[in-house]
Amino acid sequence: MRRSMLALGLVFALGCGGSESPTEPSPNLAGTWNLTTVNGAVLPFTLPGSEPALTVEITGDQIVAYGDKTWIGTTTYRRTDGAGITTVTQVPNGTWVQTGANVTLNYSGGATAHATIAGDVITFSASGVVAVYERE
Repeated sequence: MRRSMLALGLVFALGCGGSESPTEPSPNLAGTWNLTTVNGAVLPFTLPGSEPALTVEITGDQIVAYGDKTWIGTTTYRRTDGAGITTVTQVPNGTWVQTGANVTLNYSGGATAHATIAGDVITFSASGVVAVYERE
């Protein structure tokens, strides 16, 4: 179970809203978004909670948000342990809600993640981790 939680992707670990600008219209979330940086650094990103015997790194993450308010993601991560290196891809999905610049991703499993959208950039931030996605 612990491995599953690590594998659900970076967005699960993040959650906070931002403030919306009252003078500028907010862009719509619909589109394809690729994770570009975590805490200002390019990928791979080592997930918090990794241990010396097991390291889990996000090597890629993409969110495709559809106009019908559904989304699907593709998270690729690398697990390194005593048995070697394994690459795994997971495909979470759910629905999304946008109010101005504030976005909420609702996962089909019940979790939520909050972000702020500005132009072609969406930012998730929580627990000292800032993940930036750019529109494709």
